[in-house]
Amino acid sequence: MKVKFLKFFLSALVLLLVCTNCDYLESEEYLVKVDDLNNIYKNRVNVRRSLAACFEAIQRRAALGNIHETSFDEIYAGREDVPGVAFGQGKNTAENLLTENYWAKYYKAIRICNLFLENAPNADLRDFGENELEHYLADARFLRAYYHFLIARDYGPIVVLDHSVDYSTGEYPVIRKPFDQGTQWICDELDAVIKLLPSKEDQINEYVGLPTKELAMMVKADLLLFKASPLVNGNADYASFTNFQGETLISQTYDVEKWRDAANAFKDIIDLNVFDIYTVESNDGYVTVPLGEFEGNDVAWPDGPANIDPYRSYKSLFDGGPWLNSEMIFQWNFYNNGLTRIGWPRGANKGNGWAHAINATQEVVDAYLMNNGKTITEENNNLYNDMGFALDADNFYIKGEESALKLPIQTNFKNGGNNVPNRVLNREARFYATIGFNGRGWPMSSQSEPWHYADFRLGGDDGYVKTSQPSCLTGYPIVKWVNNEDSRVEGDFRKQLPLYRYAEVCLGYAEALNEVEPGHPDIKLYFNKVRFRAGLPGSQATTQEEMRTEIKRERQVEFAFEFKRYHDMRRWKDATSFERDMWNNGLGLGGPVVGCDYLSSSTSFFNRTAHDGYLFREKNYWLPLSFYDINNHWGALVQNPGY
Repeated sequence: MKVKFLKFFLSALVLLLVCTNCDYLESEEYLVKVDDLNNIYKNRVNVRRSLAACFEAIQRRAALGNIHETSFDEIYAGREDVPGVAFGQGKNTAENLLTENYWAKYYKAIRICNLFLENAPNADLRDFGENELEHYLADARFLRAYYHFLIARDYGPIVVLDHSVDYSTGEYPVIRKPFDQGTQWICDELDAVIKLLPSKEDQINEYVGLPTKELAMMVKADLLLFKASPLVNGNADYASFTNFQGETLISQTYDVEKWRDAANAFKDIIDLNVFDIYTVESNDGYVTVPLGEFEGNDVAWPDGPANIDPYRSYKSLFDGGPWLNSEMIFQWNFYNNGLTRIGWPRGANKGNGWAHAINATQEVVDAYLMNNGKTITEENNNLYNDMGFALDADNFYIKGEESALKLPIQTNFKNGGNNVPNRVLNREARFYATIGFNGRGWPMSSQSEPWHYADFRLGGDDGYVKTSQPSCLTGYPIVKWVNNEDSRVEGDFRKQLPLYRYAEVCLGYAEALNEVEPGHPDIKLYFNKVRFRAGLPGSQATTQEEMRTEIKRERQVEFAFEFKRYHDMRRWKDATSFERDMWNNGLGLGGPVVGCDYLSSSTSFFNRTAHDGYLFREKNYWLPLSFYDINNHWGALVQNPGY
């Protein structure tokens, strides 16, 4: 774009900000911090400011408030004024999106990236360090591809925007490309920036958190896994979904080689030998909880689960543990209290009314395995007891207050203390690292009362209160980001929110390989890395279908509340399933939202109780484009099916 047009754009910016029907490709007010408009893209200071604007759209993605990623069978908020509840009930329309307008948001970000890529090369290089500008250009090019990927994942077929648009020419890029074509462009861009970005090892410490070669490789693998999945790989439901050029937008022919492409992309990351599953050795100044009873529980890591502490190995990835560890590919770092607060009981030390804005559903609680690797269905009325409350501790993670051992979970079985549900006993380590429950202990600052034992029953310190503020309606707070040493709702440690970690490489590789070469030894090799770290036995699958089922369950619990479940269920085309298991859990994203009975003050609190219902219809596989975006382009921009 010419400088003359750029100056015109800046002078008109204020008018654009008050215009309610501006084009979705118009730019954000990203240059407001530039001191001298004549020096945009000319000196180092302003180039860096402009690059920062390229990152702006990604910032709010790093929050558990992304309602379309944190609704349905993982999370329940319970308040009618929470958009996520209405979204989960299928009430989003093109006129009422309920989510942010990500289509517009990311295309605006893409436009900012394009302006940067086209104009920053004109900067005065005397202000820059060696190869500094080249690094900035690689960052912007990665972000442009990444924003296209986010659009493709949420909306399907994309408009490829690889240059800034001069509206004086009448050029309006609104033609949605067939999904395979658009995503191929993204892959080509990622292949190009992989050669330009620094590796994780070479990244300067002060720039940790910026794009790397490995991150670009991971985004590519993630995209190829989505592209190979049933939603967009030979999906006959979209035979009539075409653009105005008559091109079918979703592939109608199943191609098994797409799974091979995904497997190869994950294997490329594995072969870098940069990452590994993060583990903490047992007995490192900490009493290790015993493993469950299963064959192979004495085999040492990495060939088995012995000699590591599965709870701390998993927990420290989220609760402020080692920041630069072997597993993290990319993460957001949080200094605020939002991640701790969602798991903090109202009655605990310095708790507040905004604890438990979101809570785990009974369905995700049921998905976790027992400590012997069996499901709750397989162990029903044996190791697993669904009804009532526990009269005594188990011998695994749940110990009473009088125990002299320093164990991860402190609970109160003394003198009939706050009741612990039977269903939380003898569960796998990741359960205790992620899910809270009635009777769980919380450290307090008072010496006279060193522990607060959560009581979510009606009338309890942490129970339901009819106010505009949230309560723990399901009985299961999300404690994934709560550190055992936290003493306040704000948390005492910075918390990590992973975008990608090596466990996803292992499970993604196993999933893709299982579809193209079932029985390949690498499938169980890499799947079991994740299982062993969790203190569980390896896979017992004997068929492709059994392996597929195990992989799906493993992703559900390993990545609980990490923005994966919603997209996984969509790409697998499982979201609309109406089947139910013996616990009345839906196998799709719709169905009743179940938890404990928060209106009970007695032991009936632990009864499974339906609080609400979610609805997922065929049209919900893609987010709708805003009615205003469609209307502003005179029918040239096609809407997603069903809206």
